[in-house]
Amino acid sequence: MLRLSVLAALLVLGSCTSVQTGSTATPGSVLRIAQLQEPASLDPLLLNGTVGLESAYLIYDYLLKIDDRGQLVPGIATEVPSLSNGGISADQRHITYHLRHGVKFSDGVELTADDVVFTASAVNNPKNLIQSRLGYDQIQTLKARDRYSVEVVLKRPWAPFLVMFCAPGNVYPVMPKHVLVKYPDVNQIDFSSHPIGSGPYTVVEWRRGDRVVLQANKSYWKGRPRIGRIELRFTPDYNAMVNRLASHDVDAVFNTDPSVVPQLRAIDSVALTFTPIDGQGALIFNMQDPVTGDVRVRRALSMAIDIAPMVAKASQNVYSASNAGRGLFKWAYNPAALKMPPYDPAGARALLDQAGWKVGADGMRSKNGKPLDVLLISEKGSQSYAIIANSVQQYEKTIGANVTLKEFVIEKFAAPPALGGPVYSGKFGIAQYPFLPGLDPDVTDQFACDRVPPAGFNKPRYCSKEMDAALARSVSTFDRAQRQLAYNQIQSIVSRDLPMLLIYQIVQVSAFPKWIKHQTFSPASPFWDASSWTP
Repeated sequence: MLRLSVLAALLVLGSCTSVQTGSTATPGSVLRIAQLQEPASLDPLLLNGTVGLESAYLIYDYLLKIDDRGQLVPGIATEVPSLSNGGISADQRHITYHLRHGVKFSDGVELTADDVVFTASAVNNPKNLIQSRLGYDQIQTLKARDRYSVEVVLKRPWAPFLVMFCAPGNVYPVMPKHVLVKYPDVNQIDFSSHPIGSGPYTVVEWRRGDRVVLQANKSYWKGRPRIGRIELRFTPDYNAMVNRLASHDVDAVFNTDPSVVPQLRAIDSVALTFTPIDGQGALIFNMQDPVTGDVRVRRALSMAIDIAPMVAKASQNVYSASNAGRGLFKWAYNPAALKMPPYDPAGARALLDQAGWKVGADGMRSKNGKPLDVLLISEKGSQSYAIIANSVQQYEKTIGANVTLKEFVIEKFAAPPALGGPVYSGKFGIAQYPFLPGLDPDVTDQFACDRVPPAGFNKPRYCSKEMDAALARSVSTFDRAQRQLAYNQIQSIVSRDLPMLLIYQIVQVSAFPKWIKHQTFSPASPFWDASSWTP
């Protein structure tokens, strides 16, 4: 990724001399937010996950958004396409978006249908290092019918399309054609540091290793935001976040670890929010590992863990193991179909015996001269993650399995395969990995054979023809009742094959300064409606 040139850095610094960066700030003049992870880029085409949405919702805008009720609502598009309003055709393959007039990018150029068409071509450009093209690979044709309307023809009916196409489900917002069309790819261009979007804020400065400074976009289509500046200040761990908040060096923390809730409650200047989101806490098994590739071992390892008290302890009772699968399957979650293994150490030992793992004199198991060793990887810096990892290690020891723990800083842990990230490179037996599976119940990217990294986010590296067929049925119609039938089967397959052990639905813990009004949370992002916040 291209670094700032000296000249560009001087120009940027010269443009932001009014930014308040001290330990105090007048309420409303600047909102300083502690953010755990520094983005690798400010180009959302090169990002995924939470950190991508945090910056993208501020700098860019989407055709559709997810509101604080978890519902699709208009963004740049004037309405959500549906069968009833004619936006979706009777054959469920033709989808029409009508765009608002007068939406502008931060450089003053109007956003039009050509920008939407260009965004799709950029996502599908094989030269661009994009980790997932889910949704965009369903497009047969795409054209601008006129300056303010776009028609998409799908290869086949595909229900998640509305939340994936220039929408938060795939992070990618509408991108500026006039800026990017001249580049053969976007992998190493200055846009990554100096983006131009149509969102409520514009980038003033990116101090590497320190912060991104944004200012209110005076030409934003919903009106200039009332909070003049937002600073995303990179903070190495959750305890440091709390310390900065307590010392008034920052005003807010988003998406923090539940282990620090007691410390946050002691800070009078903030109010806490607890928002269940479309996120999943899981222990992910590597299906290509010689040990965890055996379903009997996966089931035994799962049965050895008493999940409920472990999760309660690790999360300060913020998370619950009850109905954990809702974070993955959302409205399609069916507890009668999705059944994680019960806590049963005796049953776990019997399974390992059947699988040929025999107990030695030291109480540990081996097979064909090889010990039952499993590498468990997790993110560094989270007390709750550490509690879970250490608990798993102790639980597995009671059934004769040796679990080795290894932690990675988040930038390394979640990095794509090209950058050596252990999760997406398959360098683990078990990965403790909370993740955001998307805003639709579609789990194709988590479990389909053709989505194994680097082609997608199939972290277990799982492949099943039966699962692939059920996944195809689950997205082949916009009829929710028919989709539910397919998801019932998918959840039964997950219960049987155990590519991952689902242990909790993520609850987003955030601390806002009490002077902010009209702040609401979306399952997609705390920034979904940042332009409406008022001091």
